[in-house]
Amino acid sequence: MVASDKRFLAKPEFRIQLGDLIGEEARKLERTLNGPDFALIGAFSNDLIMQRVARAESAMESVARIVGVLGRWGTGSELRLVLDLRIEFGVRESMGGLVTLINLRTYPAVLLLYAYGLALLAARRYTDLLKFLSVTIVTERDNTTTVVSHLFLTSCAGGENNAWKFLPGLEKRKTPLSDHLHDVFQSWTGDYLFSSNGYTTLFEDCELLCSLAYISIGTSKEDLQQATSGATGRSFAWCPMGRVSWDGQTRRRIMEGWARPEAADELTKADFARGQPEYLKLAMSRLNNLAGASNGSVRTSSAFFRRGSLTMAVVPTSDWNLTNLNDTDRRIRLLEEVPADDLISGLTTAAKKAAGQAKQTLSGSEPPTQKLCLSFGRLIAVCCQALHF
Repeated sequence: MVASDKRFLAKPEFRIQLGDLIGEEARKLERTLNGPDFALIGAFSNDLIMQRVARAESAMESVARIVGVLGRWGTGSELRLVLDLRIEFGVRESMGGLVTLINLRTYPAVLLLYAYGLALLAARRYTDLLKFLSVTIVTERDNTTTVVSHLFLTSCAGGENNAWKFLPGLEKRKTPLSDHLHDVFQSWTGDYLFSSNGYTTLFEDCELLCSLAYISIGTSKEDLQQATSGATGRSFAWCPMGRVSWDGQTRRRIMEGWARPEAADELTKADFARGQPEYLKLAMSRLNNLAGASNGSVRTSSAFFRRGSLTMAVVPTSDWNLTNLNDTDRRIRLLEEVPADDLISGLTTAAKKAAGQAKQTLSGSEPPTQKLCLSFGRLIAVCCQALHF
């Protein structure tokens, strides 16, 4: 199948056959993922989750390897095909069942993100990589987000670190999902990486570029400068981060490479760091600080949470609706590493703000709505999830 992919990709006149090949594989994969082996009901157990992850990877391997070849030797015309696959397997209809199994329905799209991203980086197609990561998509309940914000590590449903420690050998890892994906793609990239030398650097470089894209999309230059001055109570801009959060040696090697004028120019011309060399320097500094914070060398400030940033993460500031709160499900995962006392203090502040907003709503001209009541229930659920109740 991969050999056919390479043959069709080599000549433009075979683009229809290439589309047919990918379409056939996608339909086969869709039937598999909707089949009885991927039912959403069952009694929770580590064995069940390990089995489901293994089945998803087995089903996805062929498509992921095809996508990797497209990324390594494509010219950009294949981007729409890959995005269609990502939307097909990354945006799933809401259904009932075991929460962990529901979250794992997005895992095939996570595999596609890494398959295409690693291949694009291997080909040094930085512009196409950023285009792919920053494409706007519509997810459940018409919520709008980007590919990297929807699928990258802890931003993905079910991507929180504790959820992946059930896999053998990952129980004590700081970044179990990232470590697992590193092992998976070491063999899947064999179609275009002809030596294992440098694979780990490529993998962590790809993840760090995803982190950079995440920051660039959601954090202004002014916010990065405030983090530098300590005005926000922290010296980093939060984003999902993989193995480089603890692999300092590889991170330093990658950062030193980015800092070289020719590499920095290549990244900013591709519009990473908003196309601004100054932004790139600020972002690199903040990513280094975040890695230090994740690794325990910088303690998260409880004052940061008390000043309202946690409130912003848990309680929507504009209006009470389920769309806003649904988006916070991913952002709430940043609380995993926060000390319990700090977390409880921040949640108390969030609850007070919620009560104040509710009082204003209930005392207004409009009567309380079912949506408002559901939002309060959602808030309680998010808080309990953060505290692991």
